[in-house]
Amino acid sequence: FFYSQKKKQHAHTTRTTMSITQRLGRQLYLPSLHLWYRPIGQVVSSSTAYRVEIGMTDRGLQDLGDISAISRMKKVNDTIETGDNLLSMDWDGHFITSADELYHTVWETISGTYSLKSPVSGKIDYMIDGDDVVDEDEVLVTL
Repeated sequence: FFYSQKKKQHAHTTRTTMSITQRLGRQLYLPSLHLWYRPIGQVVSSSTAYRVEIGMTDRGLQDLGDISAISRMKKVNDTIETGDNLLSMDWDGHFITSADELYHTVWETISGTYSLKSPVSGKIDYMIDGDDVVDEDEVLVTL
């Protein structure tokens, strides 16, 4: 996050960073984690704390496959740090194990668990229920 409006000097470029208030309501992406986050407003009791919604990108959901279960690894009102595990998602998928010259394909079902890590620190305000359907617009956690 860049919270100042100072100009950042790089090798041959100059760019102006956005303040958090300029980012309010915008969906921002963390491609390495396949997550998006959206600052949605200030916490009433603080002038420096902001509420942030977190979800998964369409690409992240495609990579996971079918989500069969979601388990909370933290509770609402817990204070968390950047990188803490928030949700555990069990998933199922398929991949080709073999094929012959006549294109007879053998598929194998695989399954695994994905841990959703927090991109920011804060206090958990909302977490998705395990029975909800997850899509790219779904808010999974609000801090």
